[in-house]
Amino acid sequence: MASKKTVAELLDILLVNTSLNYKQIQNRILITKTNEAENDISEKAFETLNNNYYLASGIIKGNVSDNRGNMQGVTVLLEGSISQTKATDASGNYSFTNLPAGDYTLSFSSIGYSKITRQVILAEGQERTVDVSLLAEEKTI
Repeated sequence: MASKKTVAELLDILLVNTSLNYKQIQNRILITKTNEAENDISEKAFETLNNNYYLASGIIKGNVSDNRGNMQGVTVLLEGSISQTKATDASGNYSFTNLPAGDYTLSFSSIGYSKITRQVILAEGQERTVDVSLLAEEKTI
């Protein structure tokens, strides 16, 4: 069984014996090349970096239901700048966070239901809600 490590522990492992350093500023992590004269990165410097470099902060979330209510375990596939797959929770909710701006395709699928696809355009830092209702597939004998 794999042991759980914090992000800081993983960064320490990954950056050992490199010329890279990291610093957490609020809810973001900034990785920089180590330079003795510039080792202390202030929040003001980070704001300047923030204006010049893209930071992924968008969110696509929503709820999946059918004619009987919320659906747990529905597969939600996100494709676009990045690709991820999640399953809806016990309340039928899903969430993709820290997404870069861009065009995305969401696909919702569950055994016995017709697949649904939705297109989403996400601006930088935007939060979009995409709720869907799945329809049971027609059964033929």
